Amino acid sequence: MSELPHEQPGQTKVGKNSSGIRCWRLSVPSAIAFIEEKFNAGFDFVLTGKWNQDPLERRFGIIRSVNSNPSVTSWLQIIQYVTLQSRLNTARRNANIDDDEGVECLVSQAKCLKKQAKELDVLAATVKCFLKEELLE
Repeated sequence: MSELPHEQPGQTKVGKNSSGIRCWRLSVPSAIAFIEEKFNAGFDFVLTGKWNQDPLERRFGIIRSVNSNPSVTSWLQIIQYVTLQSRLNTARRNANIDDDEGVECLVSQAKCLKKQAKELDVLAATVKCFLKEELLE
């Protein structure tokens, strides 16, 4: 049923929209060119299975779980915090430290990042007021 054309004249078949076809026309030659470039550079193989959006979407999901509506400043701070947290977790697995020590490092870094975020928010507000005054005069 999904492969049959729509009843309305001028409609394309289901699953064959023009934007999807355009995306394929752009991405397939780009992928082929990239792979050829890597082979010409001396690589023996290219791991194309790593070319997906899952890691990126997972990162956005983690950031949205911290703050569902982040500003630019808080977005940058959350990225730093999440990156630091993952590195500390890796370091704790491969080191001989107590669990509390890693948490203390993370808490002190979080306090530092919060302080920096507040300072950046104040600076952004100051710049905004300055620009507003300059543009209105």
